[in-house]
Amino acid sequence: MARALIERARSVSLEEPRSEAPRGMLIEEIDGMPPSLHALSPFLIEAGFVEGAMGLRANLRI
Repeated sequence: MARALIERARSVSLEEPRSEAPRGMLIEEIDGMPPSLHALSPFLIEAGFVEGAMGLRANLRI
């Protein structure tokens, strides 16, 4: 699941076909708690998300 989320964040938006920029993604909470406290956090970080002040954001650099 974590890999699928990072791949989606790094993909180009189909709604904006002219855009070459990746979508990006910010996960502010998981099941009502900060993502850094959730059991999925290590898997998301391993897949390419990074911790930030607002939650886990997709690292768009491959």
